[in-house]
Amino acid sequence: MGNTSNNVGSAVTPVTVAELPGLNTFGISMARIDFAPMGINPPHTHPRATEILTVIEGRILVGFVTSNPENRLITKVLEKGDVFVFPEGLIHFQKNLDHGYALALAALSSQNPGVITIANAVFGSNPDIPTDVLAKAFQTDINVEDAFQRLKNKLCNAPILALPEGTDNFIVYCDASRQGLGCVLMQKDKVIAYASRQLKINEKNYTTHDLELDAAVFALNILRHYLYRTKCIVYTDHKSLQHILDQKIF
Repeated sequence: MGNTSNNVGSAVTPVTVAELPGLNTFGISMARIDFAPMGINPPHTHPRATEILTVIEGRILVGFVTSNPENRLITKVLEKGDVFVFPEGLIHFQKNLDHGYALALAALSSQNPGVITIANAVFGSNPDIPTDVLAKAFQTDINVEDAFQRLKNKLCNAPILALPEGTDNFIVYCDASRQGLGCVLMQKDKVIAYASRQLKINEKNYTTHDLELDAAVFALNILRHYLYRTKCIVYTDHKSLQHILDQKIF
């Protein structure tokens, strides 16, 4: 199975002429698409191939957008064994609708179909597309585009970690999702350390309350060498955990 522990929750394993030179002149290629629970294969296009997708396991929402000027979205929910065709060059996507893993196989009508992921091409180009061009294209204010570019840079570039200054003013931010746990340790608005991990099998059955508490325990445990014998503030976005502060200590 492909490694789906990424931001989109999917892994595409292509078999094109680049991976298998023997496909040269045959005009075909394939790809295996693994989906984590609720994972997506984000909007993309194959400029040189039509794609035929077959669902092997799971329940997958598929869709494509017709060409200008209609730009009509056509979608369908596919069950195990269903087949769907994405016309050559059109933007299309897939999403796993279930809380279990899903698998699909794609057959393409070219040994070198190419792939362009829309978000990466538009917002991840090198160098960046000028913000005034994006603002006009998306009909937004240029300040919105500037803010988006700054946000993108912060999300795409790893923060520079700072060394702790003494043992005061530590702040721990922790959170949980149905995919994993994460935490950040900060001091005076500087990132000191951060960590995350996927949920264990038994943790996937936890309630939201238990997951949020699990995230706090994970954070304090993995950051303990910074926090030992210090006072710190722990932030969580789950309101019900505040009852812990109201408990009497006997």
